[in-house]
Amino acid sequence: LEGTQNANDQNISADILAESKEIFWKWADPGIQKVIRREITYVSPVHQRKGIAKYLLHLGLDFDDLKKKGFHGITSEASSLANQKLLEKNGYVCIGRPEYKLHMHDGNEGVMVFFKDLR
Repeated sequence: LEGTQNANDQNISADILAESKEIFWKWADPGIQKVIRREITYVSPVHQRKGIAKYLLHLGLDFDDLKKKGFHGITSEASSLANQKLLEKNGYVCIGRPEYKLHMHDGNEGVMVFFKDLR
């Protein structure tokens, strides 16, 4: 049964990510044509509150270079309240939510789709 639960969790995660993509393109400004997509950042609880998530947020991304290459922004999903706050503090705006209800350890019930405009 443990393997079955893991497979079910993976299917739910894939469904949520697919729905998040649809939400992004449905609600994004029509002028947005090319984006970078961040997926699933996780920091182990024993290493949280050390700045690791903030460090990983834009690791390897050069905003000026992305703009030169025609990228209009970055999209990201966040399920934890801490990650949602991190994205908001770094210029991301929530543009929608998949209908899936999750029961996160922090009391949050769902994923939020965020966008950081680079234009």
